[in-house]
Amino acid sequence: MNQLGKPLKRDYATTCRDKIKYDRVMVEVHMDQALPDQLSFMDEHGEMVGVPVHYEWRPAVCTRCKLVGHVEADCRQTKTKRVWVQKQQVSTLPVPAFEVEPVVDQEGLQRALRPIRVRTSSVQPTQVDNPFQLLLAQQDGDGIVEHVAGAGHIGDSVGRGDLLSLMDRILCWNVRGINSTQKQNEVRKFVQRHDVGLVGLLEHKVKLAKLGKLYQNIFMNWCFTSNASFHNGGRIVVAWKLNSFTVNIVAVTSQLIHCHVNPVSGMTSFFCTFFYAFNDSSQRKELWKTLMDVNTRDPWLLGGDFNCVMGVKERIGDPVRHAEILDINACMHGCSMEDIKSVGSLYTWNNKQYGAARVFSKLDRVLSNPAWQSAYCSAEACFLTEGEFDNSPGLITVYPRHTGGRKPFRYFTMWKSSPDFAGIVQHQWNQQVHGS
Repeated sequence: MNQLGKPLKRDYATTCRDKIKYDRVMVEVHMDQALPDQLSFMDEHGEMVGVPVHYEWRPAVCTRCKLVGHVEADCRQTKTKRVWVQKQQVSTLPVPAFEVEPVVDQEGLQRALRPIRVRTSSVQPTQVDNPFQLLLAQQDGDGIVEHVAGAGHIGDSVGRGDLLSLMDRILCWNVRGINSTQKQNEVRKFVQRHDVGLVGLLEHKVKLAKLGKLYQNIFMNWCFTSNASFHNGGRIVVAWKLNSFTVNIVAVTSQLIHCHVNPVSGMTSFFCTFFYAFNDSSQRKELWKTLMDVNTRDPWLLGGDFNCVMGVKERIGDPVRHAEILDINACMHGCSMEDIKSVGSLYTWNNKQYGAARVFSKLDRVLSNPAWQSAYCSAEACFLTEGEFDNSPGLITVYPRHTGGRKPFRYFTMWKSSPDFAGIVQHQWNQQVHGS
């Protein structure tokens, strides 16, 4: 900030580290100096870094007279002087009116003084066409046409997401207590607004006796299940719409609900696991064992809250020890799980503390195996802002596929476990490649 001027004070969010995307600082600058749009400095690694600067207000300075409050176009020095000139007197004598008798023909019709021209309009008629009709059918490389589920008239589809997704969305959200009616109403509006057909609510903390009220307020006319019989605290609830998915429960524990999902739209069926891991690392070992037991080569989607990170750069405010990421990485490697394409918030949880006590972590994830990524290559997970909750909701959308263009190369870490991996890579690396 010294390059720009003299820093005076910071706002409350910058001081408490509530926002890490940008800093908001009040700086005192000279009126005659230029205000740059970018500041450059040398970071701790010796690299030159450029940071954009946004000004909430800039004074209007005239480049001609160097005064403040106007620009050069409104400067008085550039305007010509006006001289007052007396107007000439115009005669106001009354003009005599002459009445002209209308000329009438034998039939009593008055003759028109001017001919009437009939102008033909050159406006072309409006062509009514639906530009979104191309999304109603998407053809893949084998010539098979896949129809978009629920696509219809434009007036019926705008706002519901039918033209953007091939099936209803999947929601995975750690709500951390949803006993209050206000939170239940917020979740219900979120589900309706984003066209969600399959929901996994984690850490809901609703007792078994009050699950009926939760169902009536959020998931009326939906199918509904929970793992309340495996844990008294109320940990996981799974609900789905009958006209969107057919779900069969395969396995239930205190930390996960594993099910088989068949989309009504006719897309590829897959296994889906909603999980909420325990806070204690020793209790999470049972989760890793269960995931290895239900491991499959069929399409498999995994979403939830691990309560731990997978990399050292996935937490800010508290250092990550290498020992705490070994078990989760070994389990995901054994199940051939990789994070699907995601947008939105990188750090999905924070402890709501202030200042140096603030901690950001990526606890919530959506992963899948190679079979699911092949079947749903256009799927995307969006982690939205958490709002009044502690965790960001994970919204999974399957968009229409675009078969044109080159396919990106994907590397799976499970390949490294093959005994022939190093030899194959070395053999290909030693080959001579001649460019065009």
